[in-house]
Amino acid sequence: MLEYGPTIVHESREQHTATVILLHGLTGSAEDWVQRLPEFEVPHIKLIAPNAPLRPITLDLGEGSGKTYRGWYDLDGVGAAKFREAMDGKEFDPEGLREAEAYLRGLIDDEVAAGIPEHRIALVGFSQAGRLVLKTFATYKPTLAGVAGLSTWLAPQDLEATPAALARPIFLAHGDADDLVPYATGEETRDVLLRAGAKDLEFKTYPGLAHERCTEEMHDLRAFLLRALPV
Repeated sequence: MLEYGPTIVHESREQHTATVILLHGLTGSAEDWVQRLPEFEVPHIKLIAPNAPLRPITLDLGEGSGKTYRGWYDLDGVGAAKFREAMDGKEFDPEGLREAEAYLRGLIDDEVAAGIPEHRIALVGFSQAGRLVLKTFATYKPTLAGVAGLSTWLAPQDLEATPAALARPIFLAHGDADDLVPYATGEETRDVLLRAGAKDLEFKTYPGLAHERCTEEMHDLRAFLLRALPV
């Protein structure tokens, strides 16, 4: 079992009535969310930003295959062809994904044990973490408040959703210049969720945005969190 990094907790500035768990992307860190905090912070919401474990990543990110980065699970490729395989059911690291999902469920369980009910907890994930939060949200019982997946994907085989979960708010955001997780993959992810029965799904497109976040997107995320977790 790999060791997860330290978790950053940003306490709410007002009475704590809701919690959001924020997951970074491959090679990123919890600090990625902290740096953007002024753009999406909500006073009554506590924010939890864990760090993925350091692990060898098969994908060559410029330093050769097998180098160590923070990642929730292993990846062996990006781009249109690779994500076509993923959406068609080819799985590269199912064990890593299962371990990451168990870890995330543990964070949720800890908040529930501390007195925050499931319907006051939302999940947010960027890139590979978006898949993780969407998959966890769809199957966690009792149902969570909502989920946001940014620049991400979710394959049909990932989705064993309960009808109650798919009735909750879902926010998807994608740049149309993303060459790592292609925009078309984001559109297909939206369609996967809609076909499965999603009732309250918002899909936002950011013209010219590559595989990254932007201020407009963070403001849209804040609006979503206020809707999913009102005061």
